[in-house]
Amino acid sequence: ANDHTLVVFSRDTSTGELTQKQCFNQDGTAGCTEPADGDAGFLADWITVSPDGSTVYAGGGNGAAGAIVFSRTKTSGLLSQLPGTKGCVDNDSACTSGTAVNFTDGMVISPDGKFAYLVDVADNAIDTFARATDGSLVDKGCDADESSALACSDPPLRGLEGSDTIRPIAISADGSRVYVDG
Repeated sequence: ANDHTLVVFSRDTSTGELTQKQCFNQDGTAGCTEPADGDAGFLADWITVSPDGSTVYAGGGNGAAGAIVFSRTKTSGLLSQLPGTKGCVDNDSACTSGTAVNFTDGMVISPDGKFAYLVDVADNAIDTFARATDGSLVDKGCDADESSALACSDPPLRGLEGSDTIRPIAISADGSRVYVDG
């Protein structure tokens, strides 16, 4: 059994009934697809859909890639991983580079779709990414508490010292504030 599988369902809007259409997991078993993610492995511990519905991001911890980037077909809802380095974010040469992507535990996207914020619980950090029109991500830097080994924000985040992890993450409807719990 694989407990980190991303499953895509269609939903009957009148009855609420779900029908499985697609799945992704770290080893391509049980009829699922294994995403290309460098050598990090794929664990779907969290899922985020872009505000316009065109992109789906999934990721997790335990040494997994920071995030896998999927384009979403609006009519069918089916997912396709973006090609090459655009298809994942990690510290691996096969992926788009990220600063704080060692053990990710969630992502939010600004309401205008221009930026994504990824939580790294291993480094108590938030990595900021610009979003391209195809949903791919470009690292813009990170913010971390003073216990982090990463070269991030100066000054470091306050109030999170001694916190085991930063999670969850949320963004206000107007996009003017990002919230984390530490």
